[in-house]
Amino acid sequence: MEWLFWGWFKAFLQYSFYPVVANAYLFVFGSMLVHLVDSHPPPYDGATIALLFAPLLFLLIAFTCGVVKIPSLVSSLFSGSSGESVIPKIL
Repeated sequence: MEWLFWGWFKAFLQYSFYPVVANAYLFVFGSMLVHLVDSHPPPYDGATIALLFAPLLFLLIAFTCGVVKIPSLVSSLFSGSSGESVIPKIL
């Protein structure tokens, strides 16, 4: 019966770390986004918006891919594995 308790405890602890990892990820993303916007001062005309569009789009796409990988990251933290791939194993 001891293995049942420790298995349950490990799963519960791993599940409770989802918000911790997600909040850390959001903090880093928010810092990057603020730094990107602060690096270009505010009179935003059409040319400035066009200049900011590509980096902002790539940053948002990378953020979205990272949010999807948060459960995999938490699983890797608790299992001790490393070298997670972003590309699915099907490809």
